[in-house]
Amino acid sequence: MKRAASEVVAAVTLLTVAALVGLTVYAYFANTLSGYASSYSSTSELERRATLEKFVIVSVWVDPATGLVNATVYNSGSINLVLSAAYINAVKASELIEGFNQPFQPGRLFKAVFNSPVPIEAGTSYELTLASSSGVTVKAVFKA
Repeated sequence: MKRAASEVVAAVTLLTVAALVGLTVYAYFANTLSGYASSYSSTSELERRATLEKFVIVSVWVDPATGLVNATVYNSGSINLVLSAAYINAVKASELIEGFNQPFQPGRLFKAVFNSPVPIEAGTSYELTLASSSGVTVKAVFKA
């Protein structure tokens, strides 16, 4: 009888340990997979926005004397557009004056005004790059 009781206690202890190990493994993987799912969700939302966001630089006007750049932009996408940065010849502009960090509706023209980060010389060609808040970039070459 003593022997039977110790076998029952051993079996119950073994089942309890196995159940705890199983629960621990389940909790670990459930937590890990939920972290992947949330990071995938935020990445796919950014990609979805980038797919729906389209814009073109219609014209560029620049004043070589002051370095003021005025770009006319058309939001041809299906969601609001928020410009976040401007570059001239891959140099980021630090003085964004108008048309940045605010939403512009689809189907609308608007202007983006900023001071050039590089000296502008009349008759020279430059590459303008505008970037949206979701990472979409559009380039245009203009002559001062």
